[in-house]
Amino acid sequence: MPRSSRLPALFLVLGALLSACSDDAPPAEDAPPPPTPQEKTLNGIWQETGGSARVMVLGDGQQLHLLGFEDLQGSRWQADQAGTLQLRMLMRSTGTPIEQQPRFDLDNDSGTLTLANDDEAAITGTWQRAPDAAVRLQGRISLPDDFSMPADAVLAITLEEQDADGLPADIIRRQLSRPKAGSYAIDYRFYLTPAMFTEHPGARLTVRVMVDGALQYLGHAADLTGAPQDNLDIALEALNGATSGQHTANAPLRTLHGEYRYVADAAVFTECASGKRYPVAYSEGGAELERAFLAAERPIAGDGLPQPLLMTVTGTLQDGPGMEEGTVVEQLFVQTLERTLPEGNCANRGTATLENTYWKLTLLGSQRVQTAEHQREAHLVLHGPEKQARGNLGCNQFTGSYELDGDTLTFGPLAATKMACAGGMNIEGDFSAALDRTRRAQLDGETLILLDERGKRLAELQAVYLY
Repeated sequence: MPRSSRLPALFLVLGALLSACSDDAPPAEDAPPPPTPQEKTLNGIWQETGGSARVMVLGDGQQLHLLGFEDLQGSRWQADQAGTLQLRMLMRSTGTPIEQQPRFDLDNDSGTLTLANDDEAAITGTWQRAPDAAVRLQGRISLPDDFSMPADAVLAITLEEQDADGLPADIIRRQLSRPKAGSYAIDYRFYLTPAMFTEHPGARLTVRVMVDGALQYLGHAADLTGAPQDNLDIALEALNGATSGQHTANAPLRTLHGEYRYVADAAVFTECASGKRYPVAYSEGGAELERAFLAAERPIAGDGLPQPLLMTVTGTLQDGPGMEEGTVVEQLFVQTLERTLPEGNCANRGTATLENTYWKLTLLGSQRVQTAEHQREAHLVLHGPEKQARGNLGCNQFTGSYELDGDTLTFGPLAATKMACAGGMNIEGDFSAALDRTRRAQLDGETLILLDERGKRLAELQAVYLY
């Protein structure tokens, strides 16, 4: 089926399942009307009293920004003469739009705002005007000359730390939005708590523009000192493929274990480890999952829909336009279907034991590992009784000691044979270096993830058989 006929149905069926993962994503709308007298008095930064870390920014242009809210992102706000504050938000975990209308009472003398609502789940309580509770960065994001914003683009602004290789290691705050197609520059506002600066002195502000989950433009702020800043302009660089439509991946390749279900032209993958649901982006890899699911002829479950199929896939999790205008959802872009387990599900998927299991190397960093023809596959076995690690680096056999304490895993010096092989030599050094840098092991079903001291993924391995 052509992609154009599939996507509308996919987003209709997935409405309640889409997970909006931005911190704050005001939609691209027409210019708001002039502020009412009530909005002029409420405009500003408010912090919840009682020692709360929650901050609500009732910004210019009716933009609502939320800091410290676990599962809510802000969108828009309005205030009417009847004393009602209208808050438009989105539930990040489900993608569900939410509108709340608490009654407000403002005491200008004390700078106190009281919100009341009969709904216990609504934003209520007492808020204090606190201009120092949030730091504002704003400026203009500019595309290169002769370039304009693509249609269906996602604009991602992040404050992020970097690892030793200069790659994103920890996203401190992210703000996603849908920029207007054809624009050459975008004015932005980005709010942070002061602690985000003091606790992350090496962080930088980065801007990315993505289309269909692929990175097309990239830029960084030159300097974050002296915040707040009203003229923090960021110039974007066009990456390879920005004009040809060929995309450059911006997310690491991962191995995921979970349940796949295809219903009414829509596909959803539920990761067993986290329980998160991801719409499956239409691609050749996604079509392979669909074919496997239909061929399995799944029985009908209690909800009247086919039972999901347990499978292991390799792919990336990347942002794409959501069903609700101005929202962004995380989608699964499948590269490879590794295997299906027709008799299993997330509840009984089992977990391979770290020790005494044959672990086949599948990913080094974000690069997929292919076994060379007529060459033994790279693998690892941790022999528990004697605490000896043995395996193959891609060509040569190796052995060495290891220490395991909970999820803490370290390897001692490795001794390896010194053969020359027609294939497999290209991964030997990287696999050996990954083992040397390993400080922690993470198990997800039958997937083993090796992590360094900062939690960066070094390698992923799959259980082939259990001892």
